Amino acid sequence: MKILVVQWSHNDQALCDIAAAIRDLDRRRGAIMREQQVIVAMNKTREDLEALADNQFAEDLENLVLHALDP
Repeated sequence: MKILVVQWSHNDQALCDIAAAIRDLDRRRGAIMREQQVIVAMNKTREDLEALADNQFAEDLENLVLHALDP
């Protein structure tokens, strides 16, 4: 599902929605600047993104992408 980030990277509104959802998550968790991780993820290969699946952020990102694309 993280591949959606790559596929939708050309859609500015989807990216804005994802970034806004991440900022909201950051406020609730007290985390910092995850937008950079989204940009990095957009430049990753499929294998790199699959490797992120073990990371908690990747799970959060998957949920945010789904929410941003289908609120």
